[in-house]
Amino acid sequence: MIVARQMDARDFADLIVDNFDEMLLQSKSQPLVMGIALHPYIVGQPYRLRHLRRALQHIVRKKKSVWLTTPGKICDFVSRKSGTDHD
Repeated sequence: MIVARQMDARDFADLIVDNFDEMLLQSKSQPLVMGIALHPYIVGQPYRLRHLRRALQHIVRKKKSVWLTTPGKICDFVSRKSGTDHD
């Protein structure tokens, strides 16, 4: 979004927060997964990093309502539930 749509870091952080909040509401009726694609060279710039930090802190504050995890952990969970091995 920052590169392709020329979005500034503040708007990108707002996008993450708004998307998270909306998905959190929707997740009351169905399980959802929210991925955030980050490229360290782009978002790791100091003037962008503070905005990303703000968005991630917003998400972490609600961690009792969500599962903060990795794709591998999701795969492990689904494999255990279904009784299959993902290797």
